[in-house]
Amino acid sequence: MSTKHDEEKLEELDLTQTRTIDLEQEKKLASSADDALAFAVESGRITWTPEEERKLLWKIDLRLLPLMLIASLLAYTDAQAYGMAAIFGLIQDLKLFVATISDGKIVLDLTKYQWSNSITNCGSMFVSTGFPDTSIVSVLVQC
Repeated sequence: MSTKHDEEKLEELDLTQTRTIDLEQEKKLASSADDALAFAVESGRITWTPEEERKLLWKIDLRLLPLMLIASLLAYTDAQAYGMAAIFGLIQDLKLFVATISDGKIVLDLTKYQWSNSITNCGSMFVSTGFPDTSIVSVLVQC
C-alpha cells in the first residue's frame, strides 16, 4: 500500500510528463519514494535488441512451461485420486454424508463431501490465478 508521502513523491517525479530532469535528480526523487521505483528508474535507461528479447523470452518459457505442466498434472491427479477415494469408501469412512428421511425415503446429503472436494479446487484456482486482489474475488465467485 502506498502512503500519502509516496504518492506526493510520485506526483513530484511525474514520469508521464515530457520535461527534462537530470539523472541524479531523478534517482534522488525515486529513491526517496520507493525501492522498486528507484530500481525502475535506474533500469529505465537499459535497452536491448529484439534478438536479445526473443532469447530472454525463450529462456523464461523453457523454465516456466515445464513447471506449469507438472503443476497441472499434480492438480489433475489430486482431483482424480479424491474421486477414486470416494468410490472406495472415503465418504463412509469419514462420515461425509448426512442421511435424512424425506417423504418416507432415505436421502443422502453429500454437502460435506462436496465442500471437502471444492477446497482443493478453490486453492488451486487461487494459486493459478496469482495473488492480486481481483483474483481473490474471482475465486470466491467461482466457488
